[in-house]
Amino acid sequence: MHQDKDRSSKWLLSRFGDTVLKLAGYIGFTAWRYLPVEIVAPRRTVDGLLEVEFPGEVEPRIVLIEIESYPRVDVDRQVFEAIQLVAMEYRKIPDVVSLILKQRAIDVAGRFERKSASGSVGVSANWPVVRLWELDGDALLESGELGLVPWVPLAKSASEPEEVVGRCVERIRSIDDATIRSAMLAVTQIFAGLAYPKRQLSQLFGGPDAMIESPVLDEVREILKERYRKQFSEEGRAEGRLEGRAEGRLEGRAEGRAEGRAEGLRLAKLETLRTSIETILSERFGPVDASCLASLSEIVDVDHLKTLQKLAITCPDLALFVAVLRK
Repeated sequence: MHQDKDRSSKWLLSRFGDTVLKLAGYIGFTAWRYLPVEIVAPRRTVDGLLEVEFPGEVEPRIVLIEIESYPRVDVDRQVFEAIQLVAMEYRKIPDVVSLILKQRAIDVAGRFERKSASGSVGVSANWPVVRLWELDGDALLESGELGLVPWVPLAKSASEPEEVVGRCVERIRSIDDATIRSAMLAVTQIFAGLAYPKRQLSQLFGGPDAMIESPVLDEVREILKERYRKQFSEEGRAEGRLEGRAEGRLEGRAEGRAEGRAEGLRLAKLETLRTSIETILSERFGPVDASCLASLSEIVDVDHLKTLQKLAITCPDLALFVAVLRK
């Protein structure tokens, strides 16, 4: 998860960083602290940093956390570059926890090397990779560690998805703090949607209202919103200008041109929002049957489409979006 990474993983890292360490097999540490990420290079930043203390060690370790939704061919290179950034900032080589959330045909190696043009100089690194689907979901849940619960749907289990998610929800609902409880439900729902994209699980979490009203979504959706906003805003403005000029010329009067531009902009905005919604859903859930979204073309209210666009970004599965749309 880099440019469009899920902010829910960072929320977990900042509040339950110790459990992320345990996912990677770290034991025996006595304290940990989340370090605000201020290391930035052109087109590159790191997912998260923890400062971790171990008995008998004079200085705390710096642990770099890199999280990817899926394995990709450039993951090893990105982790390698993140290690270099941290090493330059802290003057020490960090430990690395590399988490891959969902399995695909390709894999990551956990190593990378670069050489000079002559081959006389080489720089390499290797690190452990944690593949969530290889972990035992039942063991994670039975550990009693609250921070491990949202990761459980991504781990392996012999149980049906509804049973796995139901047990997670039951554990989270026992949390006394309402804010933490709501946030944990939202994060777990997002991860469950990634783990089981074709299952209708939203009702287990309390339906769409419980998801949309969760405070953690303010953190979860900002990067996604910015991504799609940039993608479609320029396109919408260009279409609006073209439509407006065309309508204005037909009227032949100044007021006609103004009205034409306004109407052109409105029509372009509607079409851009519809396209945005379709693109977001197809990127998140794969090809979408056109019949599921047919009623989008009947909506002529910009605010209504904006609300649906936000839902497309945050909904845990396609079925929930379609149900809301058809209402």
